[in-house]
Amino acid sequence: MSSLTYRSAQEWKPAQARAQDQSVDQDHTQQSTLGNAAMVQQTSIEDQASHGEVEDPAYLDQRDNELNAEAACNVTTMAMMLESLSDADTAKSAVIARLHELGETRDAATLQQMQLEDLLMTRFNKWSDSDWETCARAHPEHFHPGWYASASARSRDYYQIMESMTWALLELEDIVGDSQMLTNGGAVVMDGADYSLTLDEMLSAEHYQTVLGPGLAAGATVALGTDLTSGHIVMLAAVEDDGILVNDPYGLHRGRKSSYLSNGDAVYKGEKGDEETALEKQFTSERDNCRKRLRENNTAWLTLSMMFASVEMARLTSGAEAIGDLELTLPSNLGEQVFFSWEDVKNFKIGRWSIGVGPTQEPTA
Repeated sequence: MSSLTYRSAQEWKPAQARAQDQSVDQDHTQQSTLGNAAMVQQTSIEDQASHGEVEDPAYLDQRDNELNAEAACNVTTMAMMLESLSDADTAKSAVIARLHELGETRDAATLQQMQLEDLLMTRFNKWSDSDWETCARAHPEHFHPGWYASASARSRDYYQIMESMTWALLELEDIVGDSQMLTNGGAVVMDGADYSLTLDEMLSAEHYQTVLGPGLAAGATVALGTDLTSGHIVMLAAVEDDGILVNDPYGLHRGRKSSYLSNGDAVYKGEKGDEETALEKQFTSERDNCRKRLRENNTAWLTLSMMFASVEMARLTSGAEAIGDLELTLPSNLGEQVFFSWEDVKNFKIGRWSIGVGPTQEPTA
């Protein structure tokens, strides 16, 4: 099990590579406070075409999950992270091996038929409160004092909590080599050092461009806690000059809190009369925001535009009842490469906490 460490961006390397660096030059292994931007070198950013773009980051749709789909942004984001670090089959095999260690009786062939995110949810279902309490006591380097008392008193399940999510990722040692957690403005003391950041610092362009972006460029993947809804988790896909791209497992955020065009939703749900369908109203009322959000996902934007154009054509030529005959559903990747400006990041607190995990080996060129 890898231990939790906090690092500045230029020091955030896979654990094995960092250990090799230590044997060569001890002067390059000093950890520094993530909140101190002056200590973060800029060269790793300037050498990138953008501030840390992940090549083809994985995208998964939570709404097709078998287990608790409407509340599975957490495990679906974890699954995207694992597939970005490896591939779907490798990630599945690692989680299945862990499930068997935890007493799962179904054979590997049966479990391979499940989606990765459902396998991860199954892993969380294997542990009770007492298991997490035992784990927290045994690993104070990961779980801060009082974590279990706080976590067990929350209304959320463990698959929704930053520290337990990170622990479940670190269990997969063949894929995940290192981790980094940041909380929403609270002081975090680990390994004898204080790595506290204010919420404003965590949501700043500077933090994204000097810490999280270079982390992506180094091969890490990052999950972000947000207020896009009452509590939602997405994966950071890239950091741009004017904002960020995220992979949102639920779909396309239209612009207001909890307002979504949801992956795979039916365009027509049996509405009566010749008025716009509910999804048409949502799309047309936030059309400009939808276009802005999908600036890097032109395929999804064109699909949406053509879909709603066909709905309007059906209404005009055949009447409202013809819309249902189209049997249209929204694309299942509306949340892929969604853009948020720096103003959006602050308004929706995108990154109020974050989990970063790196690969076990240096990424190949």
